[in-house]
Formats: sequence, structure tokens, C-alpha cells
Amino acid sequence: MQHRIKTEAQIQAMREGGRIIAQIYADLKTYVQPGMSELEIDAWVATQIKKQFTLCFGRCDFDNTPVTDHIFMDFRFNPMYSK
Repeated sequence: MQHRIKTEAQIQAMREGGRIIAQIYADLKTYVQPGMSELEIDAWVATQIKKQFTLCFGRCDFDNTPVTDHIFMDFRFNPMYSK
């Protein structure tokens, strides 16, 4: 993987993405209740990410936001289930 030098706009987008993710995780404290499954929680987090990134970057389509070329966090890997 080649490392690229980030532009100021990319750095700002990464900062904003980090702020959004931090807020979503802070909101989890009030969302998660006893008896909820991991799938319910994962679905809520995914929905919040899509909604917040779409609102933040003024797009109607999450797949076309300006930060989708960058991976902030990979939610597909769960060390609990790895071998």
C-alpha cells in the first residue's frame, strides 16, 4: 500500500470524520440497552454513520461522500469472532 501525502482538505475531512465517529460512540451509551443483540447495535451504528456523513458532507447518497475513499474504521472485522 502506497502512502500518500494528505492535502489540507483531506486532513480536515478526516478530522470531521473522527468527530462524527466519536459522537456516534458517545451516543451508544444511551442507545444500548440490556437484551439488545450485537446485530441491532451494529445496524444502528451503520445507520448513524450513513446519516451523519451524508448530512455533514451535504450529499443524499452516502456512497458518494468525499471521504469514502478513506477508511477511518473497518467495521467488518470483529476480533471476538476471529480464529
